Amino acid sequence: MRPAQSAGFTLVELLLAAAIAVLIAALAWSLLSTTGRSVSSQEARAAGPAAAARAAERAQADLAALFLPEGDAACALALEENGSRIAFCAVRAAGRTPDLVWSDPRRIEYAVENAGGPDAALVRVEEALAGPLGRVTNRVLSRVAEFAIELHDGADWRRAWPPEGVTPPPIPQRARITVRKEDMADAISAECWIPVGHSFTSRMVRSAAE
Repeated sequence: MRPAQSAGFTLVELLLAAAIAVLIAALAWSLLSTTGRSVSSQEARAAGPAAAARAAERAQADLAALFLPEGDAACALALEENGSRIAFCAVRAAGRTPDLVWSDPRRIEYAVENAGGPDAALVRVEEALAGPLGRVTNRVLSRVAEFAIELHDGADWRRAWPPEGVTPPPIPQRARITVRKEDMADAISAECWIPVGHSFTSRMVRSAAE
């Protein structure tokens, strides 16, 4: 007579099943890990342009409030030759009233610290010109690869102000801000009118990096 067959699993079959289960779990973990890294990388890439756009909009809003009183050195407009540092006076009506008697004048400066280095940052410095004096420094954007401001004098775009050889210096009519983080292929470019008391419109475009 033939011996009765066992209804259970052999040790070899159990080891083989365990090995297959471990292999499937490892493949599933690898797939989930790769997907997580891909999503994180996409989110990081998307955060770069968004942060650059916010920095450009901040500078654009400040430049739209540019104020240039005659003969006041504290409110003089100064744009360095490479366009990476600008200092100017901005004035906004306090609260909801348009009356500049209740205005809030500020000296504002944008500059890139540690330009060309891995920790390059766009810094905004704001100093009150009236009332309780106070100086506030904020890091607007980290890992800056490109920051430049150009001012339009009515005929040409200039990356230095006041224009050389022009007396008296004209009032700039428009401003263009270009910002790019290290992980961005294209720069963010924001352009606005400098209204000097008039209404203005603005636009933002993505331009190819030079």
